[in-house]
Amino acid sequence: MMKSYIVRLITVSFFVILGVSCQAKATNLSSYVEKAAAIDVVRIEATGQRFEHQQTIAPGAPARHASNYDLITHWAPERSLIKEQWNLRTIYPFPNNLNFTAIYHENTGVRNGRDGFRPNPGGLVTPARIGAVTKDLWLTNPLLLLAHNQDSASKILKGQSADDSYVFSANDTQWRMRIDPETSLPVSIETTEDDPLEVTITNSINFSDWRDVDGVPFPFRLEQFVDGRSIRREVRKTIKLVSEDGSFDLPAGTDASVSIDASEYKRGWSQSHFYLRRALIGGPSDGNEAAKVSIDKITDGIYQVTGSSHHTLIVEGSDGLAIVDAVWYPSRSHAILKKMEEKWPNKPIRYVVLTHHHIDHVGGLRPFANLDVTIVSSDKNTQYFSDVLSKTIENPPAMEAVQERLVLNGLGDQPIELFDIPNSHANDMIGIYVPSSKTVLNSDLYSPGRPAQQKVWAGELASAILFHGLDVESHVGAHGKGSEPHANLLAAIK
Repeated sequence: MMKSYIVRLITVSFFVILGVSCQAKATNLSSYVEKAAAIDVVRIEATGQRFEHQQTIAPGAPARHASNYDLITHWAPERSLIKEQWNLRTIYPFPNNLNFTAIYHENTGVRNGRDGFRPNPGGLVTPARIGAVTKDLWLTNPLLLLAHNQDSASKILKGQSADDSYVFSANDTQWRMRIDPETSLPVSIETTEDDPLEVTITNSINFSDWRDVDGVPFPFRLEQFVDGRSIRREVRKTIKLVSEDGSFDLPAGTDASVSIDASEYKRGWSQSHFYLRRALIGGPSDGNEAAKVSIDKITDGIYQVTGSSHHTLIVEGSDGLAIVDAVWYPSRSHAILKKMEEKWPNKPIRYVVLTHHHIDHVGGLRPFANLDVTIVSSDKNTQYFSDVLSKTIENPPAMEAVQERLVLNGLGDQPIELFDIPNSHANDMIGIYVPSSKTVLNSDLYSPGRPAQQKVWAGELASAILFHGLDVESHVGAHGKGSEPHANLLAAIK
């Protein structure tokens, strides 16, 4: 009897202590959230590094160090106003120093300066970019997220969780936040986002080095992960709470009354990790890639699908078609398929050839892979694509691997030869040779119609052509426009 009484006493005492602990935690967090709600403008000066895991030298290899940056952000969360001042120093794919300023209102955005290696000196910002930047600010400032979503905050403050993890909805998005039981401050926050290739991913931030800023705690160190893979490490040098000082004024002549495309804003919000990863390697791709699709004939049986910075290539034979690369997003692939159906209503797609595993050349794979096709790629990446497709498609298509050479005869009168290209850009790179026109199709290594070429990559393509003994007269690329004679490639590497 005495033993039973002692057990009940210990049990009751435990839950009383737990209740007191949770109440104290809720009280502290409630106080922080209340103070954060009163913030008008926060100024954050940060420095950091970005890493890219879908542009590696080999599939599944450690992420590439893509860029370093210094950033000053002014943010008025209640009024949906943002100003960013960037010094972005890219390492991959091209070394560059980009300085630009961007101002985002809820319904418009303007950039001044170059934010990428392509010519883009300034102008209006896409709605998708505004959505991505806005989402990222909420994600990286969890107390402000709670402060401006009081219903969600109150549910967290009333709730209890054995692992100090709380799930709540805010801004039409579900978030999971972990709270440190000792400090009552967030340890991490995560949300599920869309991904072009992998369908869904977990976008998460870990917080540390919390410091008091005029009575409101802010994290001064953070690390961002995509499905557990680090893509950002950031240290905040200073954080200040300031008053409106004209930081958010748009340039004279900007029409701020025009509402942005809400669906495009939502697209950026739902893929914030991806759009900002692209922006911070100096190659932003936040426009609507499905808006412009044109199938341009290069020569008999070879076509280039233009309307984007990246081109899908098409080889036509009497019995079918071969697609070379599935660039960017599923939405662009759907638009390409519609154009192809109009041009070749009775001609099936037999092959989808993937030149290498980089996301900008395979992000639109799923719509093609859902067809009755054969996926052809290097033997160095077939397992990678097999794993991805088995997770995202109910009945994955057949796959064929290229080792050193492979001939595809499924197009009828238009055989195509695939060959490996040892290179420093991606170790699973293959090229496509069309004997009937003595033409080589490639991605990234050489871009006909583009003024600047990467000399090392172009030289590696030339070496592979020489080794395989190919009789080449012309080249077509997934970048640039049109074709160029083989002599131009040889001249570019001298």
